[in-house]
Amino acid sequence: MARPKPHPDPMALPAVSAAQPTARSKRSINPTAKGSATSAPKSIPWAKNPEWTDLIINALKNNEKLRHDLFGSTLKKKKITGLKISGVPKSDHHLALAEVIFKDDKVFGSEWIANPTRLATSVSGRMDALKRDYKKYQSELNGTGGGVTTEQREDDPDVANQIGKCLLCSLFSVFTNTLLSVAINKEFPWYDDLHAMWRDNPAYNPLAVTNVETKSSAEHVEELSAILHRKTHQGSPAHEEDEKDEDNENEDDETGGDRTSVGMGISDEYEDILDTLPMSLSHTTPPLPAPKPPTLINKKRKSSGPLLELPPTPKHSKPKARVDAATTVKLAEIAAKAKDRQADQELKECRDLRKLEVE
Repeated sequence: MARPKPHPDPMALPAVSAAQPTARSKRSINPTAKGSATSAPKSIPWAKNPEWTDLIINALKNNEKLRHDLFGSTLKKKKITGLKISGVPKSDHHLALAEVIFKDDKVFGSEWIANPTRLATSVSGRMDALKRDYKKYQSELNGTGGGVTTEQREDDPDVANQIGKCLLCSLFSVFTNTLLSVAINKEFPWYDDLHAMWRDNPAYNPLAVTNVETKSSAEHVEELSAILHRKTHQGSPAHEEDEKDEDNENEDDETGGDRTSVGMGISDEYEDILDTLPMSLSHTTPPLPAPKPPTLINKKRKSSGPLLELPPTPKHSKPKARVDAATTVKLAEIAAKAKDRQADQELKECRDLRKLEVE
C-alpha cells in the first residue's frame, strides 16, 4: 500500500506566495475593491432609506444658522433675526450632514471613511431633489387657490372674483385644498416641514413675492373645520332668509315703511355716508296737480275712440341739484357696494334653488 505524499512544509513555499497575496486575497483584504461583497453600492438609494431624509430635515429644523447659510432668507426675516451668512461653503455643510447620516450606517460606514466627498455630493443632490418636489407640489396648491387666506378672499375684490365670495365657493375651495394637501403629504411626507422653512422664500415659493400667506396641510384642515363649524351654527339658508325678512319688516315698521335703502341693497353701515350728503340733494318733489274729471264726448260726433276722454298726464320736471366732486365719489361708492350686495343676494338665491332641486 502506497503511502500518501506528505504535505509540503509551509516554510518551504516560495517567498513570493507569502509576501505577495493573490488577486482574490486582495479583494478580501480591501473591502472597497471592485467586486467585493462588502463594498458600498454604486448608487445611494435615498428612496429606499427615508430615514436619511428625516435626518436632514431634523438637522435643518434644529439649526437656524444652517438653514440661513444653505437657503438664505427674505429681507424681512433678516431684519427680524439679524442673521448673516457665515461665509462657510455649502459643500462643508453638505459634508457635515453626510457625516450625521452615513458615519454609523452599516452599509455606507466604510464608504464614509474611504470617500466622504462622494457622500457629501449625494447629500447636495438629495437637497436639490427636495427643492424640486416641494416647488412642484406647491405649484399644484397655488393653482387651486391653496395659497390664499380666507381674509384675502373677503377683502381683495380681484381675489374674490377669481375664487368666489360665497360660502359655498369658499367651502369647496378649502375642501379641495385639504384633500390635495393630504394626498401630497402621503406622497411627500416632508412637505409640511419644508413649507415651514421655505414658505417665505421666493426662491422656493413663488407666492412669497406677492406677500400671500400660504398654508400647510394642517392649516387647510383647520380652516375647513372652522368653516363647517360656522356653517352648522348659522343654520340652513332658508332659515337665514326668514330671519332677514323679519328684520327688514321690523325696520320698515319703525321707519314708517320706507324701503328705499333696503331695495338698493344699502346696509346700515352706509347710512352715515348718506347723512353727510349736502341738503341740495335732499330736495322734495312738489305735489302733482289734481286731475281733471273726465268729460263725456259728444254722442253726435262719430268716433271709434273711447267714450271717456282722459286728461293728459302732467309732466313733472325735477329740480336740478348741484353735486360736487366729493359727493359724486361717495354716490359711486354706494352704487358699487349696492351692486355687489345685490349680486351676492342673487348668488345666494341660486344656491338655495339648487339645494331645493337636489332635495
